[in-house]
Amino acid sequence: MSDFICTMCGECCQGEGSAFLYPDDVKRISKKLNMPIQEFVDKYTNYILFEVIEGQGSYLYIPYLTLKKDKNDLCVFSDDKVCTIHKFKPFHCDHTPFVSEFFSDDQWRKEVAQKCPGIKGMDEKDFEKYKDKAEEADQNEREYYYILRENSFNLEKILNITLPAPQIIISDESD
Repeated sequence: MSDFICTMCGECCQGEGSAFLYPDDVKRISKKLNMPIQEFVDKYTNYILFEVIEGQGSYLYIPYLTLKKDKNDLCVFSDDKVCTIHKFKPFHCDHTPFVSEFFSDDQWRKEVAQKCPGIKGMDEKDFEKYKDKAEEADQNEREYYYILRENSFNLEKILNITLPAPQIIISDESD
C-alpha cells in the first residue's frame, strides 16, 4: 500500500487548467495577504463564465474566479515552482489531483500520473482511499452552486466587488 505524498514539484501549478476559487478562498487568501478583496481579485484573478448546457437550447452560465497565470503558463503564486501561498492555498489546489475527474476520466488520470511524482509513486489500487477528497470537492461545488443560486449567480454581490467583463468558456458536449 502506498500513500500520496506531494513533492511540491509545481507540476500541477502550470500548463493547462486553472485553479478555481470559491468565495471563501478569495476572502481567506486576501486576508492572509493583507489586502482588500477587490485588490486581490483585480491583481490575481481572472473572471470567467462557464457555459453549461441544461437542456435543448437552454444554457446556464456559472461564474468563477480563477488564479491568473504568467506568460509561461505558471500560477502567479508560484515562485520557481514553489507555492508562495501553500499554507492557505485554495480549496481546489488542496484537493488536486484527487478531484472527480481523477476517478471518472481515465485519460486525464493517465496524464496526471505521467506528470505528478506523487502519483507516479503510488499503486493504482491505492487511489480508492482518496475518493473521499473527490467527494468533498463535489460537495463544495454543490454548496458553491447553492450560494450562487441564492445570489442570482452574481459574484459581485457575493464578494461585494466589481468585476470586469468575463471570459466565456464554451461547454463542449461533443467529447
